[in-house]
This record gives sequence, C-alpha cells and structure tokens, in this order.
Amino acid sequence: KKEPKQTHVSASIARQNDLGSSLLELLYPALHIDTELAICNICTHKLSHADVCEGWSAGDAHDYCITCKYCKGKGVARFAVSTEKEGFQDSGMDGEHKGKLYCEFLSPWVLRKEVMSILNDDEGVSALLDPDFPSLSKEKATIFWNLIVSLKREELPTAFLFQGSFGNSLITPTPDSLDENDANYGL
Repeated sequence: KKEPKQTHVSASIARQNDLGSSLLELLYPALHIDTELAICNICTHKLSHADVCEGWSAGDAHDYCITCKYCKGKGVARFAVSTEKEGFQDSGMDGEHKGKLYCEFLSPWVLRKEVMSILNDDEGVSALLDPDFPSLSKEKATIFWNLIVSLKREELPTAFLFQGSFGNSLITPTPDSLDENDANYGL
C-alpha cells in the first residue's frame, strides 16, 4: 500500500484552507462529499478515491473515464454531494439517493480543460465566481464540485471560489500580511 504523500502547508495557506472550509459550511450547511462510493461498472469492485486517481489517463484532457485497477476495464467514476442548503439541485433520484448530487470524477487534465473553457467564455472568471454557478446546470455543478474535491485533496485554498457570494474581499492574505515562513515558499 502506498504511503500518503507528505505535504507542507504554510501558515497562511492553512488559514486560507480553514477559511474555505468555514465558508463552504456556511454556504452549504451539513455538507457531505462522499468520494469513496465509486464502483467499477465491469467487475463491481468498490474503488477508493485513491483508486480513482490512479485510474486516470495521465495528461489526457479528453478521457472522462478511469481504468479499474482490478479488472482493467474502463468506466466513469462518480462521487456524491449532499447538503441541507435550500434549493440545492440534486440528481432528482428517489430512495437512498434522494437529496444527493452525483458528479463524475474529473481528472486534473479534464478539469483544467473545462475550467479554461469557462474562463475563455464571454463572462470569464466572473462566471466561475457567480454564486449560482453550481446550480446552473449538471455540467457546471460537476465542474464546481470537482474543483472543491481537487483543491481539498491537494490542500489548496478554496475560498476564492466563494468570492461572488460575499460583498467583501475573500482573497487574502494580502502580500503585506504574509509571515516570514511564507516567504520561503514563494507565497
């Protein structure tokens, strides 16, 4: 079994991560993101988040599938998002799936392509920062929640994604508020 990668997060990035988590909980009460529910379409083996990441085709921005490490079959992996936010757009299913939004896992290369497509549209970054962005369509919700999952997996800040939900600036720290430890990491 692989050892989890060791990352160093500077104090200012840790503060930003805490801020992003707090804002996410404020905007999406009782948020739960289940990234451990993927099942291979072929062999029906349960796939962990790590299995999904290992199954991506490195560098391929057009491959929306993963390769199962158990049977080598190709399929689409999904994760679920649920929240008590009023008006949350779920996948419209009944029973145990009610209230959950199922999103396809996007590889970093596919996610980059999708984000660049949004940024190159007429509205640019303001479309991505629009508080209604995740509820505009299933595709946009998938992009938004993949950004959240990917940034959290890599221990990167998410607070900037909520800029449109608040009237004041969330993008901090400002360069003059960095502590000396942050200077060692080019922040």
